[in-house]
Amino acid sequence: MLQDRINELFTILETGTGDIAVYAKCTPSTISRLRSGSRNPGSQSTSVTKLIDGMVQYATENNKLQTLMDEVNVNNEELIREALKSYLFSDTNTENIKRLPFSEKLDKVMSLCEMPNIKLSKLVNVDSSYISRFRKGIRSPKSNPELFNRICVALFDQLELMNRFPDLIELMNSTSNMQLDKEKSIPREELYLNFHAWMNDFDKSDRKKIDHLLGTINTFSPNYDIPIPPLEMLVSNDIINDNCAVYEGIKGLQQAVLRFLGCAIKEKADELLLYSDQGMEWMINDAAFRSKWAALMALCIKGGTHIKIIHNIDRDITEMTEAIESWLPLYATGMIESFYNKKPAGNRFKHTLFLYPGKACITSCHPSEMDELGIYNYHTDALRLDFYKKNFDYLMKDAVSLVNLSQGTFQLSNLDIDPHDSYNSLSLSIASNKVVVVKNSPPKLTMTLTHPLLCNAFQAYLEHRHNDSSQDE
Repeated sequence: MLQDRINELFTILETGTGDIAVYAKCTPSTISRLRSGSRNPGSQSTSVTKLIDGMVQYATENNKLQTLMDEVNVNNEELIREALKSYLFSDTNTENIKRLPFSEKLDKVMSLCEMPNIKLSKLVNVDSSYISRFRKGIRSPKSNPELFNRICVALFDQLELMNRFPDLIELMNSTSNMQLDKEKSIPREELYLNFHAWMNDFDKSDRKKIDHLLGTINTFSPNYDIPIPPLEMLVSNDIINDNCAVYEGIKGLQQAVLRFLGCAIKEKADELLLYSDQGMEWMINDAAFRSKWAALMALCIKGGTHIKIIHNIDRDITEMTEAIESWLPLYATGMIESFYNKKPAGNRFKHTLFLYPGKACITSCHPSEMDELGIYNYHTDALRLDFYKKNFDYLMKDAVSLVNLSQGTFQLSNLDIDPHDSYNSLSLSIASNKVVVVKNSPPKLTMTLTHPLLCNAFQAYLEHRHNDSSQDE
């Protein structure tokens, strides 16, 4: 409830009604009514605005601003007020659509395709008691994304076998913002993506991820004048000229990538093609290597290399938003094309395919969660390179653009989508199959996102921001 969130903030700030009233420039009774719940205003009300202003001002002058920012999960002082509003109203909105938690969705879908616990447990290779606890809401598979994927695939296959897709579409439409036509034949891959997005139970942390992504876009300002170390300071000639054909484990993969990117920079590659469905721990857990990787990617782009990447974003909203945030500076150069594959990823094996066409290629295939023991092959043979180019081209047949970023802004009416909301300098428009984010402050950008998981997450995020402003004082 709103009053609970307000009182939580008072506890965190270690202050009282009178102090905040002074900074908010209102009477103590106004703040008291908010704390007691006798007044329940909307998110756009004057009293809420004053409360937020008072808390921010108090926190600023009493060395508690960072504490407040940490609580509402924001890292930019300019975004604190919007983040506080989102925090206060994230669970108080009245929604027209009855959204279901994962447990209820699982139960309804299993009933729809007549799938007993024991059969599903065998299909996804877990004990049947796990499935029972998922259906009862005692546990959730969100901490195990691969198990979540296996459940989605197993249920979807059974629904297809029983010709229950129209019933599934009706269920999804009635419990989400989706507007799928059950009378129309929808491509299997497209329907699966929507089903996967619907099954994902968006909680507060998911909404915070969307909020953080919007904050990143809103404050984004590409700086192309940042000095980049020369190639020889990042990768030695010994590494670039290495003739090794096999690299082992995470350290081996890092060594192979340094050689691969160093070679591409030195020879001014026209194009790099990147795909991997293994985790990103090999890059993000090693700060020194990640710094080198970022500098090498910047040198590639600076040298005119065009990059196509099929992102590994099959698991959850966290992966997707982090991928977009990490690659945003590179997207802005116009030298990156980003995609996701419509087909569900496998769960038993992980694959890597980094290709510099005609010159070099890194490949691997090993059981999931065995990156440390993985074998990474480095190819330079022309026949192998041609073979792996055909592999990447095959993956691209089922790939769809993840992020379409354009310099400048466009009238939303020209994009066949009406504006729904705003976020600081951003204009937001969300449809069942498209999210358009327009950055109206310099540098002006227009970003279009089409992944169903993102569309659903953005819709849930906006629904939890909105409230009836008629409750204003």
